Amino acid sequence: MHISEGFLSNEVIITTTIISFVTLTVAIYKTKEEEISKIALCSSLFFVASLIHIPIGATNIHLMLLGVIGILIGFNSIIAIAIALLIEALLLSYGGFSTLGANSLNMFLGAISSYFIFSLLKERINKTILYFLVGFSSVAVTSIALSITLYVSNKSLLTISTILLSFNLATALIEGAITIYIFKFLNRFNIKLT
Repeated sequence: MHISEGFLSNEVIITTTIISFVTLTVAIYKTKEEEISKIALCSSLFFVASLIHIPIGATNIHLMLLGVIGILIGFNSIIAIAIALLIEALLLSYGGFSTLGANSLNMFLGAISSYFIFSLLKERINKTILYFLVGFSSVAVTSIALSITLYVSNKSLLTISTILLSFNLATALIEGAITIYIFKFLNRFNIKLT
C-alpha cells in the first residue's frame, strides 16, 4: 500500500507533504506525555503488521491494522504511522522519502475514518459487525486515497489505481476479520477503547 518513489508529481508530493507535516505538528503539539507509550506501541504494531505479506496473484498485499490504531489512539495515528513509515523507508526501502507525506496522509485518513466510525456507531450496532466495519473501512478509505493520489499525480495511472483498489479490497476483508479477533481479545481484558 506504499507509493514508491517516482510515481507522484512534484505538485502532489509538495501538497501531501505540507498537509502531513501540519497534521503531524498539530498532533505532536497536542500529545500528552502519558499518550507517548500508546503511540509507540501502535507504531510498532503498524510496522510489524506491514511485514506480513500475503501473496495474491502476481502481487502481495500486507496488513496495516489501521482500524485498530485509529481506535486506540485517534488523531495521534498520524504520529505512529509517520514514524513507522520513516523507519520502513530507512530500513526496508518501502515507499520512499519523497512519498512519505502522501503515504502518511493516505494511511492516516484510513485510521482516522475508523476512529470516527467507531465513535459514531459503538452504541448503535452489534460489536462484531462494528469491529469488522472498522477494519474493512480503514483499508478501503486508504485504498481510495491511494488511488486518488496516483490518479491526480498522473492520469495515465488510472488503470493501475483501479487494479490496486481491487487487490486492496481483499486486504480490507482480511483486516476486517483480524480486527474482530483483536478487539474481542482486548475486550476479554477490559481494555478501554476510545
